[in-house]
Amino acid sequence: MHTRRDLLVTASAAGLALAAPSILRASTKRFEGITLNLNGFGGDFDRIMKETVADPLKAETGLEVTYAPGGSSAAVAKTIADKMIRRHPHVFGNDRVESAEAQ
Repeated sequence: MHTRRDLLVTASAAGLALAAPSILRASTKRFEGITLNLNGFGGDFDRIMKETVADPLKAETGLEVTYAPGGSSAAVAKTIADKMIRRHPHVFGNDRVESAEAQ
């Protein structure tokens, strides 16, 4: 008997596999040394994503893709925090600004 998870994994993998060639052709930049961290369902989903999307993406652009099984709220919080620090280092980072004019 097929479960809802089986359907979601199959549909997600099929959709991404169909979209991957277009994404790869459209990309002209190199992403050497950059890692994309994704949360997945684990198991077959991650294996299929690695074989059909991550490996070709790395070969074409140099972008490293890593998967963390499960969609933990801690991973979401870390992603949001990293984005806030990257966009506003003067507020959330270690950068010190002495005055408004120095910004």
